[in-house]
Formats: sequence, C-alpha cells, structure tokens
Amino acid sequence: MSNSLLISYVFSYIPTKLPLRMMSTLVYRNKNPRNLELLGMAPKTKGWELQAPRKDFWNKVVLDKGSHHTTGLVIHTSSKVLVSASTKEISIRKHLYSCTDVSAAENIGRVLALRCQQCCLVELFSDASEISEENESTRAFYESLLAGGIQLRETPYIEKLEAVGIDYDSMSNEEKRAMYPSLIETLRTTPDWDSIPYPYSLRPKAGKAKLKNNYQILSKIRQGMVWDPFYSRMVLPQNKAYWQHEYEESRKKKLESLGDSNKSEEPVEVIVPAKWQLT
Repeated sequence: MSNSLLISYVFSYIPTKLPLRMMSTLVYRNKNPRNLELLGMAPKTKGWELQAPRKDFWNKVVLDKGSHHTTGLVIHTSSKVLVSASTKEISIRKHLYSCTDVSAAENIGRVLALRCQQCCLVELFSDASEISEENESTRAFYESLLAGGIQLRETPYIEKLEAVGIDYDSMSNEEKRAMYPSLIETLRTTPDWDSIPYPYSLRPKAGKAKLKNNYQILSKIRQGMVWDPFYSRMVLPQNKAYWQHEYEESRKKKLESLGDSNKSEEPVEVIVPAKWQLT
C-alpha cells in the first residue's frame, strides 16, 4: 500500500465533526526540530573570527573527494552526518563511468540535493574556499545542488538583545541618593577599616591560606561564630564552657561601670573615607 493510500485510509475513519470536548483535548505535536533553525533562533556556535574551518553554521555541505570515491555529506553543527550520497553505493556507482571524475561529482550533487529536499533541508552552509571553487569537480557539485533547489546560505542568526541596564555615570549625586538612599548613607558613615587597628588573629590571610574560605573571619561570622576573648579565637557559642560565659558577663559589667564614669556628651567623630566622600 502506497503512502498516499495509507494516509487516505487512516483519515477516512476520523469523524469530520468532533465534539467540543474532544477538540479541546487535541494535542498538536511539532515533529520538525528544525523550526528554530529555519526561523534563525536556534543557538549557533560562533567560533573564532578567523577560524578555519568555520563553525558558525547549523548544517554544512561538504564534498569529500578521495582517490577512489566521491562523497557528498551534510554535517550538523553537532558533527553528526544527516544526509550523505557516495559512489560507494552500488545503485549510484553502476550508472557512472568513473567514481572520481567531474560527472561523478555532478551526479553526487544531484542525488544529494534530492535527498535533502526529501528531508526538508533546503538551506545549507557552504565553506568552500575560492581555491576549491576553481576546481571543475567542486564547481559542478555545487551547481547541481543549486539546480536541485538547495540554497547555499542559511537564515541569518537573530542576535538576542542584551538587557538594558542603568547608566550610573550620567546620573547626578541627587539621583543616586534617590535610588539608593540607605546604601549611600551606609557608605558615608562606614569607617575606614584600614585606619582601625584590630587583633592580629583577625587579619586577612595571605598566600595559600587565602584560598581556604573556611578559615576566613567573615566565613566564620556567617557560620555564627563569636569571639572568645579568653583564648583569642573564634568559636561557636554552644562550644563555650559555663565558666567562660560567667567570665564574659563579669568583663561586660566591669566595662559598663568604667564607661558610666567616663561618659562625655561630646559627639563621636565619624571617619568617612576619602573614596566615599561625595564632592
């Protein structure tokens, strides 16, 4: 049974008028995965600007001329061979006088064009150089592809638009403050940590130890560790002994008593780094 008779036989049993419930449950499946390539929206490998052979294609046609046979290939960007036609096939070779002459390349192009039309491959990328196009066999191969309805160019790739950001350079200080008021005030009132001395154990690591983020002070603070003044180290609160908590409470009360006696109403000077000062 031919394909046309089979299709007419299958569709003869489909009712012409379907109920609304059945129409709403119909699922249309697109079985052509090349739709995005035809629309120019499929991802395309760009490669380098002067790379040879080029990589910016979806489907590329190649003529492989060997010492005994001639082969035409359509290669996908994933390096898979989609369609091929070769003089190694007995059905093609028995009609040719030679497997390597100009007529062989022309007939291989004619057969390859027919197979591409059957596979809905009508736009192919050609990476033939000017030197290879001067060859008579190569020119006959590509001319037979064009005569078979194959276009040796692909749909231009549609570049994705980049997200439009905010031009901070053209904004004034008032506009910046209006956008991020809390951030600006935080930066203005944050002291310069370079001019504030801190214990040696809190200094940032250098060398190989710098790459170990588990031992950095900021990562320990994020883990919930606190400073142990008795042993001068960072520990988790639950790992402290009971007498250490009592020791900290006594020190805190002692500092509070000293602070109450030395209280002054003079405002504390805020150190603003020069790089954060708005002029």
